[in-house]
Amino acid sequence: MKRLPLALLLLITMAATAVANDHFMEADNAGHPGSCDANDCCPADDDLCLADQCFEGCCAGWTGSFNYLYLWRETTGSDFPILETIGNVPVYTSGQFDFDPESGFDISATYNNGCDRGFDIRYMWLAPYTSRQAVFIAPQTRPATDPDTSLSIPNETWDIRYESRVQSVELLRRCECDRVDFTYGFRYINLDEALQLRASNVVNFTYGADNDLYGFQLGTDGTFWDNGCNFRLGGFAKAGIYANDRQVTSDTPFFGRRVDANDTDVAFVGELGLHAQYDVTCCLSFQAGYQLLFLDGVALAANQVPNNGDMLDNPRPVNVSNASLLYHGLRVGLEYRR
Repeated sequence: MKRLPLALLLLITMAATAVANDHFMEADNAGHPGSCDANDCCPADDDLCLADQCFEGCCAGWTGSFNYLYLWRETTGSDFPILETIGNVPVYTSGQFDFDPESGFDISATYNNGCDRGFDIRYMWLAPYTSRQAVFIAPQTRPATDPDTSLSIPNETWDIRYESRVQSVELLRRCECDRVDFTYGFRYINLDEALQLRASNVVNFTYGADNDLYGFQLGTDGTFWDNGCNFRLGGFAKAGIYANDRQVTSDTPFFGRRVDANDTDVAFVGELGLHAQYDVTCCLSFQAGYQLLFLDGVALAANQVPNNGDMLDNPRPVNVSNASLLYHGLRVGLEYRR
């Protein structure tokens, strides 16, 4: 649980910064019709700008973006056995799962009501990550449960299939301040996983883990550098503390054994992105960059294998195991401002 104090310290610091910034902007707006100058929003010499983007000295309107994602899925932590022999010799471990990078997208919309206030909504989805291998393993092999499963399979080709899905939704309040914006609000993340170990047409073991994360998120995004015209570099950072409603299952259909366990625990989510942006027109930009998404305190299907006890005589989840996931990769997309 050492991750909790560090995460709380990060959130408290970000919250204090956001509150101070919000108070500063309110004080600034009290004596001005808006902290965003109309000439900054729609320069007189830019014929591409729309006149209705400016009114009463404030910048207002909609911003929408669509990004194509190409992300790798990485687990953090130690390697551990998934299948073993009767002598407890590992023959297949968690480090042998081979997930290819997957495509996905995130789509977002921001409404700025003028004078440095706005709302964000964002949805992110990644295609299912799948690792599937047919492995011929030494005789007398069984799932690496603790305590040991009182079963062993003779010489057999094991079909090992692991699938992982993730998606998220964000509803945020936005406070704008010069080149840096602050956001805060709600985020929901779903992580759903299934692992199947099949030794024959009838003997198989399945493990599932479903995570529903609900939490409060703080973030910031902005521009680091621009060339004074149509090219700039920027990024974003987000962090949140979440309540994770987790449910894990273990099933051996051939022997009629199925058990479930669930709990609610604290999780931490952090996200970081860097990008370059080029304005094709005043309203349309192309952007490309790199993104990281880190989940800590989640249940993974593979991590439940050693926690489910003897799958014949005592098939029960001993506890719900904590784990961490990292998604990282490329993002390319378009941003439209109206």
